[in-house]
Amino acid sequence: MRFVALVAVLASVGCGSLGGIPADSLPEDPIALHFWTAEQARERAEAAAERAALGPPTGGPRVVGSKANVRADMNALGSFLSEALGVEPTNPGAERGRLALYFLRTGDLEIVRSALPGAIPLDWSPDHERLLIAQTQDPEIGDTQVFEWDRAKETLRRVTHAPPRHTQACYGADERIVTTAVAGRGEETRSWIRISQPGGRGPWIDLSEGPADHSPTCSAQGDGVAFARPLERGRSEIRIVEAPFDAPSRRVAPGLHPRFTADGEWIVYTARKGRSFRIARIRPDGSGRAPIGRTRGHEAWPAPSRDGELVVYIATERADEETLRHRLLLRRFDGSGSRVLLLNGEAEYPVW
Repeated sequence: MRFVALVAVLASVGCGSLGGIPADSLPEDPIALHFWTAEQARERAEAAAERAALGPPTGGPRVVGSKANVRADMNALGSFLSEALGVEPTNPGAERGRLALYFLRTGDLEIVRSALPGAIPLDWSPDHERLLIAQTQDPEIGDTQVFEWDRAKETLRRVTHAPPRHTQACYGADERIVTTAVAGRGEETRSWIRISQPGGRGPWIDLSEGPADHSPTCSAQGDGVAFARPLERGRSEIRIVEAPFDAPSRRVAPGLHPRFTADGEWIVYTARKGRSFRIARIRPDGSGRAPIGRTRGHEAWPAPSRDGELVVYIATERADEETLRHRLLLRRFDGSGSRVLLLNGEAEYPVW
């Protein structure tokens, strides 16, 4: 039985090139992402408008175990995080997209049917044969946990168990798993970063103390784990814990959404620029900080290709006065050649 279904989408690959890059030189590795059809995106926008009309939410953490530096009950994960954090969504289910694979060379997009609606991609294994995802197995109790999807077998294996909840993860060296752990509810919610023993076994070791650390990314070389930590006034910083993980984390740069390149030489991330955000890069030691291209809009969730030549990311743009769109774009690592990849539907949380 096939668990992956092909979805027809419009892609901007035409004329044998993409942003000036020959199509036959594009990576064959699929991009895992959270995908909404155009209709689902419309429902999602309507649900967001309903929440906005209610005014600022009360209670709950500003950041906890989510991928966004905004209130957990107001961010783009919608009902997924509402269940994970015990917040009742305004329009349950309206914002649940699907886990999908996007093939850059052909423009094909495949829905991973073995993953539940609302599943979020987290990290590919180095060989791109396994994918860590987060999904809520039981909406009634909101037990969000990490699962591993086997691409060849098209099967899911549960990786983490409650308590606590685990909302994010990445592959460390020696088949270790690094996760965001979330405990508590409402004002008492806390999130922190932890790492397993080799092979994903326990006992787990805490890499940070919280109270709201999130978005871990693992160096494939096994020499470090980076994550985001919120600060006052809505700001955030990238921190890194270095192997053998027996010393406190150190600050790398202000920013969000860190992601190591495959060679471990760079971290791509989201940097604040005035009132907007842009994708940037920095070396783990804090040197070489530079924007990846120029933008006047909001960019987030950068994910580098395995060869380090390209970066995909999400650009948020205003479709009209009340509606925001989340578009998947491609850019070279040197900052040139931005190009929209999906013209029908919306996406978030790309993992390459």
